[in-house]
Amino acid sequence: MNSSAKREWFTAFELEGIGDLPNKATNITRKATKENWKKQQVKGKKGIAYEYHYSSFPSSVQQQLGFDVVEEAFIQKGDDFSYIDDLSIKDNRAINQRFAFRTEWLKKMAIDVAHSTFFKMPDDTMERTIYRGDRALVTIFYHKTNNQLKRGLESLEQLWQLKNGLYVVQVNSRLTIRRLQFDLNKGLYMACDNPLYQSVHLSQEQIDPTIIVGQVRWYAHTVDWD
Repeated sequence: MNSSAKREWFTAFELEGIGDLPNKATNITRKATKENWKKQQVKGKKGIAYEYHYSSFPSSVQQQLGFDVVEEAFIQKGDDFSYIDDLSIKDNRAINQRFAFRTEWLKKMAIDVAHSTFFKMPDDTMERTIYRGDRALVTIFYHKTNNQLKRGLESLEQLWQLKNGLYVVQVNSRLTIRRLQFDLNKGLYMACDNPLYQSVHLSQEQIDPTIIVGQVRWYAHTVDWD
């Protein structure tokens, strides 16, 4: 972050028209709610009035506000950094790729490198947010079954501790990304951001927690990674 950019919290009114954001505060608020932006109540303000942390903003907005997105996310010369693996399959060959992130940034985001990986979005179900071919940094959930470590949540109790947001899930034996939203009856919506696809609602009795594989912590739009 540049030294001139001292503020980290901004209201929707202050963000109107910045970068790729809408020109109306109400639409920015809707976007913030949909994307689960980090927020806090505005101090001294009566009623519900939120301000949002810059780390949740699109990169174009962060840059226009004076934040150096590259320094926040990726390695710079002289920085301490960590590698996160991404195991991809191409032409029936396993290709082990590694991506470098600043260790300081990973610690600030409470990202456990040992339990994290990169995931390549396989379809267009989340377009408008994550596109086919985009890479997402995912923290994987693990549980033990018969003394074997397996991916996914172990119990509904663990599921209820999660917040609404983007997660890697197993749908029809394939991994993809969905937006999870919880209802008051402990049901679960597995939503697609692409309006061409229908969301799925699961009652508490229908939920298999092991299909929730990991949480999306960061993602990047790409043209061609391979």
